[in-house]
Amino acid sequence: MKKSKNKIICYSLILITAIIMCIPLFKNGIHTGDDGDFHISRALGTLEQIRNGNSPLVISRFSKNLFYPPISTYSIVLFTFLTNNVVIGMKIFLIFTFILSGISMFKLVNTLTENDKISLISSILYLIAPYRMINVYNRVAVGEILGFVFIPIVLRGIYLIFKGKTEKSYLYVLGTIGLILSHNISTLITNFNIFYYNNNFICFIF
Repeated sequence: MKKSKNKIICYSLILITAIIMCIPLFKNGIHTGDDGDFHISRALGTLEQIRNGNSPLVISRFSKNLFYPPISTYSIVLFTFLTNNVVIGMKIFLIFTFILSGISMFKLVNTLTENDKISLISSILYLIAPYRMINVYNRVAVGEILGFVFIPIVLRGIYLIFKGKTEKSYLYVLGTIGLILSHNISTLITNFNIFYYNNNFICFIF
């Protein structure tokens, strides 16, 4: 019972931290930065294709969806469809990435350490990392931002496989699929880091 209560407190603090880091998103408008215009255009073009009954994979206006991982676009499209506002849709997407990445990091470190306090601290540091802030509020690189959700899931899956818990291998599979469909470069960097950590693991990754 105490363990369950501690987890609830930790998740609540993660949620509060995520909301605090998202305060700039509650203002009117959005700073599009280096990549924001591109991603908003992709979302609008995809939504237009869907409403016209056409394939969302290739769009006729704004920008092309080919060769860019689709999860971030489709997520923004979903929230845009629900709110009828692409800016609000992108903001909701960004808020969810904060919350989900905080939880995924907590679960990774908790699996490694079985210590709620260390896991909470790690999660909070992950949420307030300067590089994340640059991605969200300067670059608006939504694919890379979404990758922050899946990287801890990939690493957690790998750790559990090494520990012989093969029934948890689905975490590695789902995390890797999510990462590939979020951001190509983040996928490569994650794989290279694993290769550097254990060069015998390269065959398993690729």
